[in-house]
Amino acid sequence: MNIIDLFKHCSVVDISPLKKMHEDLLFLNNAVNLVIGESKSGKTYTVIKSLVDVGFKDKIVHVDFDRNGDETLSQLDVETYHIRDANEFITSLKYLKDEKLFDISDSFRDKIFVIDSLQDLSTEDGIDSNKGALSAMHNVFSLAYTGATIVLIHHTTIDMNGKAKVKGNASVITSKCDTTILFEKISVDKRAMTVLSTRAEDKIPSGKRIEYTSSGNQNFNQQMTSNPKRQNSRVPSK
Repeated sequence: MNIIDLFKHCSVVDISPLKKMHEDLLFLNNAVNLVIGESKSGKTYTVIKSLVDVGFKDKIVHVDFDRNGDETLSQLDVETYHIRDANEFITSLKYLKDEKLFDISDSFRDKIFVIDSLQDLSTEDGIDSNKGALSAMHNVFSLAYTGATIVLIHHTTIDMNGKAKVKGNASVITSKCDTTILFEKISVDKRAMTVLSTRAEDKIPSGKRIEYTSSGNQNFNQQMTSNPKRQNSRVPSK
């Protein structure tokens, strides 16, 4: 089989330049966005709420392995699927990628999959190992290859310096994501998301931050955005 014949049997994916999803969000469109933060800090709710607030409610598909079916989240009334068996879901993803890509790509292209959480997508030795982290990200790409936007919810751990870092094999996981965002619970009524790294510095630079304040019980609204300070430049930050 020559190289041309080989490509004839492969699915060709049109990878468009990375673009900002919305002016008031830190997510990239048609990309893999990783959101990391402490367990039970409100990551899922704030992420979905921010997407709903800018008008993406009908595009959201919440894939829930962590059973985050609490009352506040259900009030957002988005399309949620509580998955009990991750292995069955992963098998479906593989079939989707290998057999049905062209049939469903148009249906998935404008969808925003909020996956809760990344560690459930590893079928190998867990995300701490190189093999396990790669297997989890491979399963993520089964959805991403359809042209959908992915928002991965994931947990943090603490490094030797007391700073939050990606739980598991961080180098593998972040290298496969288009942007990594740190979610922080600042206080009872304040949350924040900060871009740690991105493949689109011109669209959403590292250090870009959005803060949210509560207008009620877990009803968070965007309060402000801030740009990182520019180094070696006489142009002031906005």
